[in-house]
Amino acid sequence: MRQNTTPRTAREGWLARFRGIIKQVFNPARPRRKPLPASPEIPSHLIDDQLQLEGDGFGKLLGRSYEVVFRTQLSPSELMRQVFSHLEQLSPEELAAFEKSRGSSWVLRLGDEFEITIFGPWNGKVRVIEVTETAFSFVTLQGHPEAGKIRFAATTTRSGILRFGITSWARSRDQIVDLTYDKLGLAKGLQTTTWRTFLERVVELGHGQMIGQIVVSEQEQA
Repeated sequence: MRQNTTPRTAREGWLARFRGIIKQVFNPARPRRKPLPASPEIPSHLIDDQLQLEGDGFGKLLGRSYEVVFRTQLSPSELMRQVFSHLEQLSPEELAAFEKSRGSSWVLRLGDEFEITIFGPWNGKVRVIEVTETAFSFVTLQGHPEAGKIRFAATTTRSGILRFGITSWARSRDQIVDLTYDKLGLAKGLQTTTWRTFLERVVELGHGQMIGQIVVSEQEQA
């Protein structure tokens, strides 16, 4: 059973989450002026026909970023070690529950895979393609509602404050997903609510004090 180690403010009920999704539909992410970094490379030994890459999807390639800045006594690498060991507890389980299906339960390694139970008619699966002291990345596998990659990274600002960010590069899997994600905005709202909660829980995990608000931005990619 999943232990509840998250803050009271992040443990909202299903109805509150749904309100958050609707709010995100009518309050879209702001355009991003600074170009997103290139998506992470996939090690050759992890490439197979199960991958669902950006070029396999439908519609426009969208880059999205979610960032939080907060004060904490932890360094980026110390925080990331905590994130590694609590990964399945950081996402709101009623919207996107992560469960490791391949690999050890206590460490994150290249090639590990997670099953994701997603609110709505689609579930998904991802594979770990990058693990460093301060970052890790997933690539989507066949059947996931998106086609692309996502990266989680901890850094420090020039003033020494910790920044945790989530960056994704993805297309919708097919026309039906594209309709609900881009045209209607429902899946995008779900996604934004999920990653906002993830960041709130990362701050709590680091016993931190958030500075400002979580910033969500996006840009279409060439």
